[in-house]
Amino acid sequence: MKPMKIYILLIGLFFNLSRSVFCQNEPDFKNAGEYDLYQAKKFFEENYKKQNYERFKGKIKKVGNTFKFGNRGFTLIHSTNELEILLEQGIFYPQIIGGEWIEPDSTDILYTEYLKYRNIGISSFEELKKFTNSPKIKRFWFQTLSNDEMNPSIYLMELTNELATKSTSLENFIRGAKLTFIKYGWTQI
Repeated sequence: MKPMKIYILLIGLFFNLSRSVFCQNEPDFKNAGEYDLYQAKKFFEENYKKQNYERFKGKIKKVGNTFKFGNRGFTLIHSTNELEILLEQGIFYPQIIGGEWIEPDSTDILYTEYLKYRNIGISSFEELKKFTNSPKIKRFWFQTLSNDEMNPSIYLMELTNELATKSTSLENFIRGAKLTFIKYGWTQI
């Protein structure tokens, strides 16, 4: 073999070996959805820490497609029965991810600008099946969008229902659940 061919072969071998050693070996994905599920699974593995949230203690009011929790609200962009149950039961509410809303002075010239940040749009609420083996724990993801965001934010959550069994319907699971984890994951681009 000529020295130049050996040199090229060694360079190619070096790059192949260095790629497997220094680069992450992520599986091949058929589509963006598979990649997002991979990211969500990885996110739970790296960021999970059990939490405990109380249910909303105030009055919950539904006006059109908006659920009001005191002075904050979730506007449902794409609604599911499960998401509505979650909100109706006060298991999840906007103050968990957005904090309390402090009313600005109504004489402020920007008062109407501030009002638009009181509600958060929420959509694409979906169970992440096969993310847990226990019938007492279910994991979900959803998107939020507020008026100052160009792209939706992805949040991941876990609900725990100590009385659930394998035969418990998702709706009944949610009714008896508590929020045991929620965290911002990433911004969808």
